[in-house]
Amino acid sequence: MHRALLAYGYDGEIDVDEARALLLTAAQLEGRLHQASADGLLDGPDARDPQYQLSLLGLYVERWGDGHRDQAVIACRVDIAELDDLVGLDLAEPVADDERERLNWAMKTLGLPANDEPGWMLAVQA
Repeated sequence: MHRALLAYGYDGEIDVDEARALLLTAAQLEGRLHQASADGLLDGPDARDPQYQLSLLGLYVERWGDGHRDQAVIACRVDIAELDDLVGLDLAEPVADDERERLNWAMKTLGLPANDEPGWMLAVQA
């Protein structure tokens, strides 16, 4: 079986764990997780998972590529599944301005270029 990732965002050369830590630190300093904390979403067992915390911000940082450690997908929409089962995201649904704003904030925070518009990416692993 082949695992596949379908995402809307950017790819970048950065360590995934480092990227997640930097984004979460910046989000905490800027108060971006305040509402999630107030709603109790940071109290459960999943709250320690950096990707769960980023998903509360509408962001995803996934390790994907040809096996290099420093390849990441920084996205606002992600579906990871077996290639034959990849049906989750509606590619025709317009991307909202707030999604683009979150992506631009993430790329700026990580010091990665975001010169072009974000786009749809499909990556397949054997």
